[in-house]
Amino acid sequence: MAVNIIEYSLLYDKIEEIQAKYEVLVDHAKSNFISSTHAEIRVESCLLVLSVMSYAISRRSDLMIMLEKLFIEYQEYFLEKSNSIIKARMCLLLPYYSETLFKDPKLTQHFKAHLGFLVQQTNP
Repeated sequence: MAVNIIEYSLLYDKIEEIQAKYEVLVDHAKSNFISSTHAEIRVESCLLVLSVMSYAISRRSDLMIMLEKLFIEYQEYFLEKSNSIIKARMCLLLPYYSETLFKDPKLTQHFKAHLGFLVQQTNP
């Protein structure tokens, strides 16, 4: 669900889009978190949830595929254009998934980009 909330938050700002495109979120569309919280807060909160749940998520290949797709599709946003709190959440999240994210040799460029991002964030 966190991946769906992130994607919704990055793409749309109208609740009506949930029913059309995010069936899994329909029951939660009127919750304060989705309806009243700023998109960047939803994204950073979901990244925090994904970090906390990494132990369970990394064991599920279906969820790892969703996570990889999210980080590939929005790589520029997460690594370059996001605010400092989202970058900080990415710095928290990426080490938890370092052994399971981008394992396919075809995804090496994305692994390198995310690793480079972590190195860049540690430089003053």
